[in-house]
Amino acid sequence: MKKLLVLFIVLISFSQVFSQHLPLQIGNQWHYDMTVMPPGIHYAAIAVDTLTMNNIFYFKIERRHNLTGNLLETTYDRLVGDSCYYRFRNGQENLIINFNWPDGYTQIFPTDSNCIDILRLSKGMRNIWGFNTESYDFSMGFWCSGFIDTNWVLSPLQITRQFGCYWAGDGSLNGAIINGITYGSLYPLPVELLSFSSSVVDDDVTLNWVTATETNNSGFQVERHCHTERSRSMTDWENIGFVNGNGTTTEPQTYSYKDENLSAGKYQYRLKQIDFDGTFEYSKTIEVEINSPTKFSLEQNFPNPFNPNTNIQYAISSKQFVSLKVFNTLGQEVEKLVNEYQEAGTHSKLYIVNSTLPSGVYLYQLKAGEFVHTRKMILLK
Repeated sequence: MKKLLVLFIVLISFSQVFSQHLPLQIGNQWHYDMTVMPPGIHYAAIAVDTLTMNNIFYFKIERRHNLTGNLLETTYDRLVGDSCYYRFRNGQENLIINFNWPDGYTQIFPTDSNCIDILRLSKGMRNIWGFNTESYDFSMGFWCSGFIDTNWVLSPLQITRQFGCYWAGDGSLNGAIINGITYGSLYPLPVELLSFSSSVVDDDVTLNWVTATETNNSGFQVERHCHTERSRSMTDWENIGFVNGNGTTTEPQTYSYKDENLSAGKYQYRLKQIDFDGTFEYSKTIEVEINSPTKFSLEQNFPNPFNPNTNIQYAISSKQFVSLKVFNTLGQEVEKLVNEYQEAGTHSKLYIVNSTLPSGVYLYQLKAGEFVHTRKMILLK
């Protein structure tokens, strides 16, 4: 009975060691069905980051419960060349496997003066999910003085070159994402959106959102639906931008997107979160309103001094025929930038300088109805 207990403890120890993951790359993940200990628990091991400890480069592996998302364990793994796989756990680094070990490689661990534990490696090939990969099977047992022969107890410890630990003492590999390709079955670990909000400054809308966790997240497509004074009716949803995601992470991530120079009206926004495999999910919809300016204004150009271009921003409080022109200091017209009717709102115009214009001071003038305003700008070449 004592020997059986010792063997059980050894099996537990090796199952923890051999629950390892290959190949190592941020975003890769391995989904385990823990059928043995404890039964009925499933988890995903995810390569979420890299870091350097004691001048050694590691991949950070987080194991999380597939239903609650609770962190079960964090380890730091590394592969030296194409042979030695190491794991840093509980302040200590251990060699998991050396792929150069020969077939039949055996290690012996003394347990007391009468008994030894034996670990033996068998190498071969195995077809997993249609992929033929090298397989490394470990069998374990113990031998005590007085035994007629070695008493082998086979244990389900199997490492494959392509997928990592396919069978371990704590369960089996149910599915994996290796370098963007999905194998087997994955437990659902969607992007968890904590918040999605907006803020308005003048005619600009800034969208802000925070995720709690992300898995296989390519990014967010920002979509807009609007009813402006110019359009008079609701438009269809349109894609106005894309914000890259963080792939796979269990740390909170903060994102923002700025929608600028909008006309007066009501705007709705939503996020289309897209995975690397093309699957997607929409967020809730939020609505903002851009109010018409209450007065006419002409802002100072930016940058100033400038070369070769600058931006001129102005606001009109009602629909008007707008004229925006550039003059030299002699009052001669250099360029006509705007000469049309425009809706109420904030507008901007990018002025790209003619290469023949010399450096110096220039004037730009806005006329809209009875409103007339002139400012100076400086061209430096």
